Amino acid sequence: MKTRLIMLMMAVLTNAVICYGKDIRVVVFKTEPEMHCNNCETKIKNNMRFEKGIKDIETNLSDKTVTIKYDADKTTIDNLIAGFEKINYRAYLPTDEVATIVTETPEPVAQGTSVAYFKAAQIGCGGCATKVKNLFADVDGVSSVDVDMATKSVKIVYDASKLDVDKLKGIFATIDYATQVYYPDNTSMAYVSFLAEQIKCGGCAGKVYRNIMAEEGVKDVTVCLNTKAVSIAYDASLTDVEKLMAGFKKFDYVVTECYNKKK
Repeated sequence: MKTRLIMLMMAVLTNAVICYGKDIRVVVFKTEPEMHCNNCETKIKNNMRFEKGIKDIETNLSDKTVTIKYDADKTTIDNLIAGFEKINYRAYLPTDEVATIVTETPEPVAQGTSVAYFKAAQIGCGGCATKVKNLFADVDGVSSVDVDMATKSVKIVYDASKLDVDKLKGIFATIDYATQVYYPDNTSMAYVSFLAEQIKCGGCAGKVYRNIMAEEGVKDVTVCLNTKAVSIAYDASLTDVEKLMAGFKKFDYVVTECYNKKK
């Protein structure tokens, strides 16, 4: 009887930590002007992939279509169309093609478990790695922390019901680490940190965040108020360090690159 009760409890717990995935949909667009070369495809892919909720983009030059897989919980078709407008394309659904919007059968996922990667350029030795691990050792909701010295990156497995990326960044900030989100599988991403002496308060930090996030190719921005460091993750195919520095000058900030010592 006791064994059966234990098995029943285990089954209940197993079911409790499994939930269905999000509403993933696929939509096919035509564009005006139509795509006519590989550069058109690249422009659309490189810009649209930064729109919220997009999971995958495929372009087809032969039939001039753009197929987008997206999370319907995070965006809508209207938002996707607005994203095309930012790069001077008018996107529309081909006549009678509304049926191309389909809902995929979501895969079961463990409820609440998430993984985040961060770039922490301040990591320079084994002591730094230990410092980061100790920082998160007693944080409620963090189940594991791995530090890769070669890439200066930190992988954190955490409970999404208790923490999120911004909260994790805030924990790094308690030891004056300005960390960008890290994209280990995206070879086009690059990372840089700037010292912005003009940052004096939370309002300054907010201004920097809003303006730099609006720059083309910028994927993530973190501002560390104590150190006045601004850490940025960006698509190197769309922008570079010089363009980012020019972005600061648009609101009268002059910055210098920091945390850029070579081994």
